[in-house]
Amino acid sequence: MGNYSRILLIAFFGLSLIQGQEAPVKSHAEQVSQYGQTSVDQEGDFKGTPRDLIQRDDLREISHVVFGYHPYWNGTDWQNYDYDLLSHIAWFGLAMGSDGNITNSHGWPITGLVDLAHGNGVKVIVTVTVFDNSDISTLLGNAAYRQTAIDNLLARVILGNADGVNIDFEFVPTASRANFNLFIHDLTQTFHDQIPGSEVSIAMPAVDWWNSYDYDYLSDNCDGLMIMAYGYYWSGSDHAGPNSPLNSGLSSWYIRRTIEDYLTKTGGDGSQLILGLPWYGRNWPVSSTVMGAPATGSGSSIIYSSAEPNAQTYGKQYNSTVQCAWYNYNSEGLRQVWYDDSLSLATKYNYAKEMDLKGIGIWALGYDGGRDEIWGGLRDAFESPASNINPQLKVPTTFQVSPVYPNPFNSSFAFTISSIEMAELNTSIFTLNGQLVYHQSQKIQMGDNRITIQALEHTISSSGVYILQLSIGDGAQTQTITFLK
Repeated sequence: MGNYSRILLIAFFGLSLIQGQEAPVKSHAEQVSQYGQTSVDQEGDFKGTPRDLIQRDDLREISHVVFGYHPYWNGTDWQNYDYDLLSHIAWFGLAMGSDGNITNSHGWPITGLVDLAHGNGVKVIVTVTVFDNSDISTLLGNAAYRQTAIDNLLARVILGNADGVNIDFEFVPTASRANFNLFIHDLTQTFHDQIPGSEVSIAMPAVDWWNSYDYDYLSDNCDGLMIMAYGYYWSGSDHAGPNSPLNSGLSSWYIRRTIEDYLTKTGGDGSQLILGLPWYGRNWPVSSTVMGAPATGSGSSIIYSSAEPNAQTYGKQYNSTVQCAWYNYNSEGLRQVWYDDSLSLATKYNYAKEMDLKGIGIWALGYDGGRDEIWGGLRDAFESPASNINPQLKVPTTFQVSPVYPNPFNSSFAFTISSIEMAELNTSIFTLNGQLVYHQSQKIQMGDNRITIQALEHTISSSGVYILQLSIGDGAQTQTITFLK
């Protein structure tokens, strides 16, 4: 083979890996098509009027916004969420027509959801969707239709005793850019005037291919831009690839580039940006087992609670460049799945914190199947240090503790504890469900004490997030730790 041919092959292979989005991907619309054609019980056993939003206890405060979508097809899964780790639950959602009227309420209001969320200090947001480009253009282009939409949304939010609205129009046409600005301005002003403390947010694209969105104006005239940072590879991609790549390497667009684009257009202000992340992945039929293999058909969504155990069965692989997990298997032909596991999600949570963003979003609650490692990752990233403290124990005044190192760990870790007196230190490790898996008591000296906890692979049975509690007398400190078997 000549050098020219080799160059052509290399160029082709390089292009084949740099796939992903080439046009707006309607991520939520795709999921409605795959999962949403159903009618399920959403209310459960709740009867009566939902409570008003209570003030969240300082000990249960989280450090950033955690904005989780609950799609209607997940039924009563809202009964099982860890509300201590959520700031907002966005019920999804009302369907709106081109004239601003609601065409399908999908069972709203869900009074049991609102009551439980409010009782835990979590705001409930009502999502409204329009997925047809022509309908979006018609709605936004007519002042009367825009006002009808605002009136209907206000009425539905008040009806359910909710706390705001999330606008999910996938996607706004370029010609409607100015009218979308007007709509969001008027909508936000109306909600703020009529429901003090309410919020208006927008589901935003990962890539604004056609300059349809005025990021800066929208950021200044609503309460949050929830960036759908997923669907970089989608059902129609030519190759299998990461749904939500953090870095470059396998796609021309990726999370860092998306956030840099938003920050550039908002004057470097990330205070209104919410990094939406997927608790689902994508499953393609492929022609080979190589990473990023050519797809032989359309990909379909696979939720985390299915992807993670399958990966453990078939052999999970991890691409540390893009920070996503993937695996191959055979079922009537070769298949390749890419998804975000607890490690990749934790990495992206920390990226949102490093960039000083408003917080993170989740599409979607319920896709986790209640697996501890998913909620543990949120706890590790966003839970206030004070919120882990046993209410029967006091904040210690006689000792201080350094963060454990290493964390994650696979056998041992160490920390430094500084005490103002000789004392007995109790070291305990609990599962997230409160089961004690390790305990040790030892004497420590006044001043700095370096403590090493060893051979934990013989004590802790499975990988995951655990709670480390260090107590002296009636004072205690806790930290989240991650064990890798």
